[in-house]
Amino acid sequence: MSNLNRPLNHHSAPRSKAKTVSRTPVRQNLTFEQKLEVIDFYKRFEGYLTLETMVPFLREMGFWSICVTSIRRCVRDEAKIRQYVSHSPRRLRSKRETMVAHPEVEYVLARWVDHKLNNSGRLRANLLVEKARQRWLWRFKQRHGLHRIMLHGERASAPVEDILSERRRLQPILGQYAPRDRFSVDEAALFFRQPATNLNGVGCHGGHLTYALCSNEDGSYKLPPIIIGREEHPSCFPQHRTVREHGYWYFYNPDVRMKSTIWVEFLAELNEAMRLENRHILLLCDNAYSHNHNPADFPHIRVEYLSPNLTPWVQPMNSGIISAFKAHYRRRFARIAFRCDDSGFTRAYQVDQREAMHIAIAAWDDITSENIAHCWHSTGITPPENYDLTAEPVAELETESIPIGGSLVTELDLVPENTRPEVYDVLAALETDLPTEDDVSVQQILQQMQLG
Repeated sequence: MSNLNRPLNHHSAPRSKAKTVSRTPVRQNLTFEQKLEVIDFYKRFEGYLTLETMVPFLREMGFWSICVTSIRRCVRDEAKIRQYVSHSPRRLRSKRETMVAHPEVEYVLARWVDHKLNNSGRLRANLLVEKARQRWLWRFKQRHGLHRIMLHGERASAPVEDILSERRRLQPILGQYAPRDRFSVDEAALFFRQPATNLNGVGCHGGHLTYALCSNEDGSYKLPPIIIGREEHPSCFPQHRTVREHGYWYFYNPDVRMKSTIWVEFLAELNEAMRLENRHILLLCDNAYSHNHNPADFPHIRVEYLSPNLTPWVQPMNSGIISAFKAHYRRRFARIAFRCDDSGFTRAYQVDQREAMHIAIAAWDDITSENIAHCWHSTGITPPENYDLTAEPVAELETESIPIGGSLVTELDLVPENTRPEVYDVLAALETDLPTEDDVSVQQILQQMQLG
């Protein structure tokens, strides 16, 4: 007889008692983002609520297993948590720090990737696999939040949840400063003469300058543009006076890119200006290698690095300010060049460096404080009283009434049969984006790692 059909025998061996299932809720393991929320809640109500009375409020917020010990632990580890998410912002939704077998290799490769992303570089997996196997690459991408990006023109898409996490990370940091004391800086490169090489590749070189633009959130403090040229003393300036003596904040580098020595000098001058005003400011920037410095040397400035592949959405300068500056520059440049062409000047489109710098200063002056404040708020990184955290991310604002690209042709009434081909070449050059950060080698990254 089958065991299934066998009748119940009361003399058979006794059954084992079923194990009682515990109904006690499992302890909640908080992510770094949730720990920061607990810390912010504690700081907001410290002095008004005891730790014991904070517990029920936090449980209503979704921290259903939190206790006094958990709050104490989060507050105790605040500095460590903020430092970790500052260096690895894509790890906000992780619950613990990742341990790697070779941290030196991890550090060097991560910094190299960040540098490439900051310079609008396109990375392919096979470039990384040259030094690692596929499975290691997959884990590396998971740790640093790298994913496949579908490019559309010069812009790319990013997961909305990553943008919102970066907003939440930056929100309490910006909340420690008044709007007038929140600054942002970023670089842009612009041609002032038609380049001699093909414009299709990112490696083209010609007559161009790099501009570093810096302003505070409400637009009340716009620093003069930092201008980086190729020569220490361009021939278009009189020999008996330096470029700076003509009123320009000028630096030179053969690569026409930002480098760490220029960055440190910029921070020194800004720190001194803030010291004289008895102010302490926050400065947002990308984490390019050229932005390395010793924070102790600049006590009046806190530099906060942005997540490299999210800067188009959370960097105020990339949310419309730089695009508006470029548009004003292109429009002014084209009008001056065409005016010279109508007057019969030869090489009308080959303006010299001094003229180009003057045009750029005027273009920067065209940017109003209202434009700047709007761009800051559009990023969604300002504190909660200033913005809607759940608003749809905006990568770049539309610069209304500022003609760019082909619109310049329409505004200037260019007729193809009456316009020389080099005119369109100049317009194409003005649209070209170039790297603005000094390149970095593995040796430089290793040296920095050994120093810090």
